[in-house]
Amino acid sequence: MIYFNALFRKNKIVLYFITIIITTSVKSQTSFNTNNNYYNWFDNIIGVENTEINNGIVYKEKYKTIDGNHKFYSTSKFINGNITYHKQPFFNIEMKYDIYEDEIIIKLPNQSSFSIIQLIKDKVDTFSINNHKFINISKSEEIFYNEEISGFYEISFQSKKITLLKKHKKERKQRIGNFVYSQFKDNSSYYIFYDLKYYKINSKNKLLKLFPSLKKNIVSFYSSKKQQLKSDPDLFMVNLTKHLNILLKNPETKH
Repeated sequence: MIYFNALFRKNKIVLYFITIIITTSVKSQTSFNTNNNYYNWFDNIIGVENTEINNGIVYKEKYKTIDGNHKFYSTSKFINGNITYHKQPFFNIEMKYDIYEDEIIIKLPNQSSFSIIQLIKDKVDTFSINNHKFINISKSEEIFYNEEISGFYEISFQSKKITLLKKHKKERKQRIGNFVYSQFKDNSSYYIFYDLKYYKINSKNKLLKLFPSLKKNIVSFYSSKKQQLKSDPDLFMVNLTKHLNILLKNPETKH
């Protein structure tokens, strides 16, 4: 693996320092509406390729696929997203989320064209693609039923009482046609963060075990939303969690 070392860029950044000071004196007269504007302005001044986000691994694709099948979130193409990397926010970064490997791949401009870089996973705090936000959960955390939880999880619903997370996952099978290729299939799962613990929810029974006092409400919800569970499980889980959130905030609504 080849690592990009941020140290060699420090001299280049220093060359921009005088320009930044002069520009800052002008910019100080203009108030930024959001932090995004400030960070975008800073990255434009020094070049995002000269920042901490250019510290990662040269990416090379391992698997051949056919018929549009791929291992990424949403699309195999690079799309603009936001990311917090090494505690620093970056906006409008061309990126894609490799679900199978659970890694973030970005495309950055360089002097000749662009570089494809796999970011160092432990340095990625959060990222968002198409208004879907993901967090990086540490391996040190444990969840109900003694299952380990780590890696990137999508925040599907969040409140003070309860949070719904989705773990995007893809399984790979090797196929042989005119050549050897890989086929990826979704195998995602849901987790609830409640009372400072993570719980894998892959069945109604797991949910009933977590919230025994809400048994009637949960059974009733599943019964009334059978079609939605089949046609759109993501929406079903979001609506279910919203329903639980209301019940947890207002115990008197239980029946």
